Amino acid sequence: MSDLSVAASLPKALVARLRELEKQPGVQVNRIPVLTTTVSQREILDTVGEAVPGLDLAPLTTLAALTPRRPAVDGVAWLDFETAAYYTAGTNPFASVGTFSGNAEFQPYLRLTLANAPTGTGVLVTCRATSIAVGPHYPGYYRVEGPGVAASFEDNARPTTFTFVVPAGGSGPVEIKIYTDPDRIQLWAFYDCTITQI
Repeated sequence: MSDLSVAASLPKALVARLRELEKQPGVQVNRIPVLTTTVSQREILDTVGEAVPGLDLAPLTTLAALTPRRPAVDGVAWLDFETAAYYTAGTNPFASVGTFSGNAEFQPYLRLTLANAPTGTGVLVTCRATSIAVGPHYPGYYRVEGPGVAASFEDNARPTTFTFVVPAGGSGPVEIKIYTDPDRIQLWAFYDCTITQI
């Protein structure tokens, strides 16, 4: 549990509860790394994989970079959360999505809403997150659902960067849900997501 001391902004009650959770068989409590820069275009290209073959930097335009400190960009997109155990907008902004008890009344998730349906080839959404309390089953996945979007990304127990495509078409607003499986990742830290026109 000493690794969690790097997230000094966590409330004492949450740290105490995570220490209790860590004592359960098969459960692991990961530290919350400090991320101070937004995702780069190189990271976007590295994580997009086969989703958009032949993608290069030249035509990419960043539409919005959303964080807990800046959860909305007028006319582009906004974030909201269902069951956030802790939320900070300080120097190391993150939202802890989920519950450390494992008994949320509603499924914990982050909702990203695009104000308008994507145009052109669509948009890339690149998110960064890290698992806080995981197990007893491994690996854990970040699951993404929305119109034209169904993807899963394996958690690597460090800041995980994942990119998915929201295809053009339809009408706005477009809601995208990001969540984890509670038997694998009970509590996770969301850092940011960058929306890029392709």
